[in-house]
Amino acid sequence: MIDDDISVSLLTENHKIKPFDCGDEQLNEFLLQEALPYKKELLATTFIIENNERTLGYYRKTGM
Repeated sequence: MIDDDISVSLLTENHKIKPFDCGDEQLNEFLLQEALPYKKELLATTFIIENNERTLGYYRKTGM
């Protein structure tokens, strides 16, 4: 079954991250504590994948 309520959006300072736990503490910590500072320093851009209830995952893009 495909969930039509899944969205992908750019992480911004105003984004409220919904509950997230991927089972890897370092990845959880990056999303919750480091993703925005990386964006401010122009090191990476993070995109959030979520549905109405929770964050399903994220990915980040880096470049030169």
